[in-house]
Amino acid sequence: MREQLDFRSQRLPLYIAALSGLVSCLCAGLLGWAAFELADHGVGSIIFFASVGVLSGAFGAWMLLNGWRMSKLRAHITTEALHLNAQRGRSLWLPGPLEDVVVPWAEVQGFSHVDFLNPGAGVQSNYILYTNRGDFTLNDVQWDNLPGLLEQISSHTGRRDGEVASERSAAQIELAGAKRRMFSIQRIFGWCIFIVSAALLLLVIVGGLVSGFNVGLAKALGVLGLAMSLGGSMARFYRRR
Repeated sequence: MREQLDFRSQRLPLYIAALSGLVSCLCAGLLGWAAFELADHGVGSIIFFASVGVLSGAFGAWMLLNGWRMSKLRAHITTEALHLNAQRGRSLWLPGPLEDVVVPWAEVQGFSHVDFLNPGAGVQSNYILYTNRGDFTLNDVQWDNLPGLLEQISSHTGRRDGEVASERSAAQIELAGAKRRMFSIQRIFGWCIFIVSAALLLLVIVGGLVSGFNVGLAKALGVLGLAMSLGGSMARFYRRR
């Protein structure tokens, strides 16, 4: 079996990002046209459609940018160096800029990973690659066959997951602190979703018992039950890490 030496982004998430961006931008244009056409119906209608249009356009632009960034992800393995075009930095919150670098294997200092919940992909693994020429973030949702790329890095550096050069201990401590803060916020957010959804679910049940259940209440029960499940999953997932 031929050894894989070239790695790039996954196609499906890239296409989904591009399609979502185009549809959102189209919706933004339609909402802007609706706001213009409803000018005679009062300021409230204009503000509503214009606001939703701006949000839709901003989301569409962000998705298109994300798709473009994904299309640029590249990694090429040679016996001398790692040729990489990836997200620079160790940020666990916002994506960093893309950077194209060539890193000799002697300057690769190891890598470590952090798991997240991704609503669209289940558990997402983010890997921080430490090098003398800057640090980079890779994740298994955007990269195709990321385990294969990490195996190549390990075989050329002799470092497995979590085996990072001792001189990068300060960076690892900083990353661990950011991870704890982010996980605490995500856990609190999960509990907030769970508690609010449970309270609303109780109100819907009481309302149904008093006035009778209908299709609308049944849909509300389903949505709130799903929200409770999501919030509980977030709270449990980030509690055990």
